[in-house]
Amino acid sequence: MNKIVLSDAIDQFIQHSKAQGLAANTVKNRRVCLHHALTCWGNIQVRAIEPRHVDLMFSLKDWNASTRNNYLAQLRIFFKWCRNHKILGRDDDPTATWSKQREQRSEQLRVPQEQFGELLNATGTPLDRIIVSLGLFLFVRGSEITSMKVSDDRGEEMRVIRHKTKKIDYLPICSELRVELDRWKIEYARLIGEPPHPDHYLVPRRMPPGVAGEFENIRSFHANVLAGVYPDRPFLTPYHAVKRTLKAIGFEVKGTGVHTLRRSGARAMFDNLREEGTDGALLRVQSMLSHSDPKVTTRYIGLELEREQLKGMFAGKPMFRISNPVESSSVIDAASRFGA
Repeated sequence: MNKIVLSDAIDQFIQHSKAQGLAANTVKNRRVCLHHALTCWGNIQVRAIEPRHVDLMFSLKDWNASTRNNYLAQLRIFFKWCRNHKILGRDDDPTATWSKQREQRSEQLRVPQEQFGELLNATGTPLDRIIVSLGLFLFVRGSEITSMKVSDDRGEEMRVIRHKTKKIDYLPICSELRVELDRWKIEYARLIGEPPHPDHYLVPRRMPPGVAGEFENIRSFHANVLAGVYPDRPFLTPYHAVKRTLKAIGFEVKGTGVHTLRRSGARAMFDNLREEGTDGALLRVQSMLSHSDPKVTTRYIGLELEREQLKGMFAGKPMFRISNPVESSSVIDAASRFGA
């Protein structure tokens, strides 16, 4: 086996992950997990890692089942890489005795569609409003919002880069979003002193006018920079805009963000399609969300609530509307017939 300390192995493994072309969030996830391991175990030889080290790492942190399962999976990928590179023995796996924990799925926050108007009106700035609109009506992720360019607006559809799957998607622009986009472009032009160019970011970076120039070279000073708007740079933190807006209407729940809008819009679309009797409502929502498995979509939009609705509909009530219900007088008395 090759002798190598943990920190060097981690660096090589992260470089390997980047070379594979994995998403930035995936690489970050691996790095965070292995940083916890390095902090807990110290910079020991990789071949000295034993099952007790894994036990120690998970016993020192009060992670929930989801985080624990995620980190366990990352450790297993790392140890497999170590075995393939002869840093560990062929059969060495310090996680061999560990298994995934059962995850208790909690109900995720969704804004009822009756409050969509209130949500949009609660946005503090036009920039916040377009971010909320994109999340609510396109069901896109935060990273997908920040990479949108003005040219991605094709009139009836929006070109979306799916960073998670490295694919290009085209989503329909509903009339509600069309109004918001047109209104935003007027405001955008006012902020930069001219209509935005096709290659400008649809949601540009914005900084307070008083500090905007401090972070730029004097040669790059333009009217738009002095106004604190950078059309050639993406907005970095859309979740802050969403959290501010959700808080303004009373949704101060931990973990709210762009995914809250994504879930809310998707559930509203599903409910409306089902009420209209549209065939394949779930598959259409799945397509908008870019999910590969309908089971993921079912969990995402919260169809576990259907169980409670079924209880209300049928518990203690007839399930079928039949024309000739069974009368009590026609029921055979088993005791009298069979002598039971």
